[in-house]
Amino acid sequence: MDPTPTEPEETETLSDDDGTGFTVGVALAAIAALGVIARRRR
Repeated sequence: MDPTPTEPEETETLSDDDGTGFTVGVALAAIAALGVIARRRR
């Protein structure tokens, strides 16, 4: 019975964290992609 009420709370917390983490991940991925493109152009 304990894990059941805990899951929704974790989901809500993760959803907030995932929003920030996802944005940061996309930003890092974009920077990495630009870095690879820059290296290939050299």
